[in-house]
Amino acid sequence: MIFTEANIKKYNLVLTKSGNFRCIRNNKIYYYFYACDVCGYPYLNQRKSSKYCTKRCAQTGENNNMFGKGYLIIGKLNPTWNGGYRTNNIPLYDTYAPQLEPIEKCMRDPEDPNILNVFCAHCKKQYRPTIDAVSYRKYGINRNDVGKFYCTDNCKQVCSLFNQSAQQLMERDAENAGRITKLNHEHIRINQTENKNRRFRENGGICDWCETPVTLRTSILHHEVPVAVNFLMADDPDNHWLFCKACNKKAHQLVSCNYYELRLRRVCHT
Repeated sequence: MIFTEANIKKYNLVLTKSGNFRCIRNNKIYYYFYACDVCGYPYLNQRKSSKYCTKRCAQTGENNNMFGKGYLIIGKLNPTWNGGYRTNNIPLYDTYAPQLEPIEKCMRDPEDPNILNVFCAHCKKQYRPTIDAVSYRKYGINRNDVGKFYCTDNCKQVCSLFNQSAQQLMERDAENAGRITKLNHEHIRINQTENKNRRFRENGGICDWCETPVTLRTSILHHEVPVAVNFLMADDPDNHWLFCKACNKKAHQLVSCNYYELRLRRVCHT
């Protein structure tokens, strides 16, 4: 650091008999140097041998790793130019293949082995994606398996997998196999508001668990037999409980009633 009165006060430095400085807080020794080789100012450093007062001075001019390499030159004249793949939105195999496998089968381009090729999710044709498409696919792999590869817009529109998450595909397969009944979500939304109002009037706006007063806004209609398990009991008055938000959260933490098990039941219930 540069030798100034402000820095001496900031780091609580005191002068020693040897002409150096010692920090009161941690007893570290700072050696005094008369001049920096770049800026010429006096400075302090914890090393006994030093030429520069700051990191900025140490990386100035020929001391910088990029000095003389033309890093401001754009294009083929730049020594770090790797073929213009990034500029042309072309993904490299060595960069993206390890991030997509084993979810996606990756190939090298027949014309340029450095370029990544993948297979269309609909027609299974090998093609060259863009960097944007690869980035979106990486995002989708970690979030519901969306953003699959399509070689053309036509394949995207006619594919049955387009814009479908893994959860939605499992539910559709379970419905086709007869393991679950297709739920009428519009019917549920309309009726549950009426059921909640009816239950609220019956118990006088009291939580059925902790017996504290609640309002329509702060209360939740809880189903003893979940809708995902038995759709026919969604409108049964004996299946309804009026809970406050805290009690509803506690109810869904119980065994066989937590949200994870309910999702499994909806797909795997027989």
